[in-house]
Parts: sequence; structure tokens; C-alpha cells
Amino acid sequence: MIKVLTTHIGSLPFKDIDEALDFTFKFDLPVLFTLPKLNSNDLMENSIGQILTHKSVTVPYESEFFKSLNEKNIKAFKYQLTGPYTALRILDHIDPHHGHSLDYIIECLSARYQELLDRWSQYDVLIMLDEPMLASCSDDDFLKVLAFIESLDVGGKALHCCDKLDIERVNLIGQRCCIHLDLSLYSISDLKHLKVDLISGFSMVLLGDQAGLKSYLKGTLRDGAIIAPSCGLALESNTGAYELFIALEGIKAFFYENLNPIV
Repeated sequence: MIKVLTTHIGSLPFKDIDEALDFTFKFDLPVLFTLPKLNSNDLMENSIGQILTHKSVTVPYESEFFKSLNEKNIKAFKYQLTGPYTALRILDHIDPHHGHSLDYIIECLSARYQELLDRWSQYDVLIMLDEPMLASCSDDDFLKVLAFIESLDVGGKALHCCDKLDIERVNLIGQRCCIHLDLSLYSISDLKHLKVDLISGFSMVLLGDQAGLKSYLKGTLRDGAIIAPSCGLALESNTGAYELFIALEGIKAFFYENLNPIV
């Protein structure tokens, strides 16, 4: 039987920490979340400066999250970290004259992120690098991102890109870690050329409505799958976030009912 786990990306629409905690622990793999509507510092573009200038990383809602995690005796969780290329592009937007190179940003992120991994070493953490802008990077910068992925000293790591990547690049990432894609951006022909472990991202589209996807997944998923929304939920309404969770549960049921492992 294929094991299917639900998770989400990271940002949530809530303005109440307790509601956010209740929501994230509905998922099989809870996420140490951000709440941009409660605190604008949680926005990705507002956190980059802190990462580059502070000696230690302050993670929003860390104490509240781990209190609930420990009370529930859960060891596994997911956390989203800004990838180096996206950090560079954000800095370019904020200050075109910032003067930082991708190499410098990678050096800073490596130190900050390793601090977090060491802090959470007693847990089974899945680190997902957030690289929504990766599709536009040069080949040289792409290779630097790949090297950064390989350097992360963590058991579970993945990369998230909600834009459409070239299939060759997807497969190169897949040699280093799992990759989270929005499958609605790719044709069945594209998917047949993937050689990666997918953390499958779905919008509100049911699998059964996508021609050929059911047979494709049945032929490729052997052991299990992690499914998640295609992007963060910060721009959703509270109701919309709950509806998306229900939709994911429906997709999970679809997996169990239709996709038996091939012997």
C-alpha cells in the first residue's frame, strides 16, 4: 500500500497563532509556519536582510510550534527556507545597488541554516528550499544552487519551485534532493521524462480531471508520496485554506483508492 503524507508550504493566512497551530497539525507532516498577515516581518522579502546581517536566526513561532510538537510526541516536521538565488533576486528588487554576489549570499545562508539544523538535530526535519525564481537563473548560478543543496547537512531536503522549470534542470535537482512541483504546469509528456522523487504540488484541481495523470502516477509511485498545495497559503482566506486542506485529503483518498503499488 502506498503511503501518502499531506503537508503545506509554510505561509498561512491566519492572524491568530493558536489557529495556525491547530491548522498545521491537521497535516500528516506539520510545518513550522509563517503568518505574514499577523507580522509583515514574516514576508520572505523582509526576512532576507535579517539572514544576511544577524549572527543568529530568529524563527517566528518556533517556541509555540515546538511546544505543540513535543506535547503531541511528534518528531517529524517541515520547514521552508529561502533559497540563495531567490534571496539574490529579492535583494536586487529591494536595492539594485546592494553589491552582494550569489557566492556571498550562499556563504551567509550556509552559516545561518546550519545553525538551525544543529538546533533541530533531535527531530526528523524536512528542509525545503524556496526557489520560485529559479527558472530565470543562468546556468552558472543554477550550478551554484545545486552545490548549495548538496552542502546542506540534513537527512530530508527538498526544493520548491512554483514556476515551470526546464525538465533537464528538474532532473539535475532530483539527483540532489526531492523536488516540489506544481504538476498543473507540466504536460504528461513532461512528466514522463522526470527522473526525480516528487513532492507533488496540486492546486484545487482533482487528479481524476487531469487526462493521463492517473495512469502516469500509477506507473511511477512505488513506495509513497508527499502531497502539498502548489504554493504558500498566505494570500488565501482562512476559509480558503481549510478548503484546500479538505481538497488535499480528497487527493490523498484518491491515491489510496486508485494507485496500488506495482509488484
